[in-house]
Amino acid sequence: MLIVESSALVARGLADVASKFGFEPSFATDFHTAIDAVLHNTPAFIVTAIELEGMPGPSLISALRACPKHRIIPAAFVSSSQIACGVGERYGCPVFEKKPDLRDVFASHLESIGFKPGENEGDAKVDVLRGRHLLIAEDMDAMRRLLSHKLHVRGAKVTLAQDGFEASVAGLNDTFDLIVLDIEMPRLDGRDVIKLLRDADVKTPIVALTAHTDDITVKDLQHSHGFDDVIPKQEAVEAIMRDMQFWDSTRAA
Repeated sequence: MLIVESSALVARGLADVASKFGFEPSFATDFHTAIDAVLHNTPAFIVTAIELEGMPGPSLISALRACPKHRIIPAAFVSSSQIACGVGERYGCPVFEKKPDLRDVFASHLESIGFKPGENEGDAKVDVLRGRHLLIAEDMDAMRRLLSHKLHVRGAKVTLAQDGFEASVAGLNDTFDLIVLDIEMPRLDGRDVIKLLRDADVKTPIVALTAHTDDITVKDLQHSHGFDDVIPKQEAVEAIMRDMQFWDSTRAA
């Protein structure tokens, strides 16, 4: 399944559903990288954001349907706007709004068109963390040790910080493939740390680690504070692996 979406949070949610239905997710973030991905490996399904940088999602579907080989690929749109339903009707594709129930709605759609969950269920590629350097900032000792162990056994190099000050020092003085910040930490919280790092022009993807993944919290952390993703503590390792897949695919494209 090809997922064309610039938000890591949305892409990861769609990829989790795709895996449960036996798809191997791949990613693109704009029209041109999506076209390249399709030409390289024809996907079994395409889900694309309507709002893409450059040419929009409907232009992608139009371009593919002009080619006999690709016009039969089933597709769907995701959108931040309720008024996008008319676009879906025009192209004969369902439109799913980027809301908290997106995963459930998308899964229901896949079932309705004949796909079955639980068959060939796939996980994020197990070697995606091998050789990667991750910074994990978490003030709870048990959680910090658990994450470190699970990431180490998957081949990652892990630097640990027990508060926001240690995370800031590490983030400013070393190079990481991914930075994971707990939100509530002593001395500096995760919001303070990401501001400090971004002000210092650190470009590394930074994700928030939190027990609170309600819609209001997620929107605040992404839109007001600039986190690339917001991941729940109870699913942290799988979410980190999926995020690395997303960023690997988009960088490679």
